[in-house]
Amino acid sequence: MGDRELELKLTLGKDALDRLRRRPILRQVSVGRPKRRKLRSIYYDTPDLRLYHANISLRVRRDGRRWLQTAKFGTQIQHGMSNPIEVEQPVKGNAPNLGVIGDVALKEKLAGIILDQPLRPVFETCVWRTTRTI
Repeated sequence: MGDRELELKLTLGKDALDRLRRRPILRQVSVGRPKRRKLRSIYYDTPDLRLYHANISLRVRRDGRRWLQTAKFGTQIQHGMSNPIEVEQPVKGNAPNLGVIGDVALKEKLAGIILDQPLRPVFETCVWRTTRTI
């Protein structure tokens, strides 16, 4: 059921982030130049937030010219770390499409939580992401 990723969640003020970017060690351990891209994400849930209460997030993200749907399970953060199961597939627009999920167990799990409730946008983010390979 999907890939697992380990996420380190940090909260930094602008001054601290600027200081971190100027540190020589960051350039020394990086492979290549950092990559920057704009990401627009729309998060969906039922009106009574069934996915949220099940620690699941469902989003559709615009990354360049493509839209990707992502379902994440086990999204809780403990001590700044998150280790969710993540399933991602392309979709044709900014609305979720559970029919494109190839993992039958995942599709059934989502259907069992959502039941007959409509999915609606809950919030949207638009961020510039800088990625470094270390």
